[in-house]
Amino acid sequence: MSALPDILGCVRAACRDAGMIAPAALRVELVIEELFTNTVVHGYRGECDHPVWLYALPAPGALWLTYQDAASAFDPLAPDRPPEPQTPREVGGQGIPLIRNLATSVAYRRADDRNILTLLFAVTPR
Repeated sequence: MSALPDILGCVRAACRDAGMIAPAALRVELVIEELFTNTVVHGYRGECDHPVWLYALPAPGALWLTYQDAASAFDPLAPDRPPEPQTPREVGGQGIPLIRNLATSVAYRRADDRNILTLLFAVTPR
């Protein structure tokens, strides 16, 4: 978790380079923070030196991000995922819907023993 400020600094720079307006950039930061936190807490089972990779590619009107980790295989987009908690009192379980709703598109694949999420964000929010 100690690397989170550096990762978010990179995300901010990528958003700035893509010409994102502030509300759109905040969406990107929130998604990457959620992915990173889940990787550390659930994938790597706590603070460690295991890597994550983040690639950014600005495109006309958009920003493509590829987020990778070397945790066990986990497809957050799998259709057989259990339903998310529906009551506001339940803690957790909101990350996957959050990611799906804030990104313009999300795709998952597993390659080279890595979870790979490719995310597209519009420069201006929907």
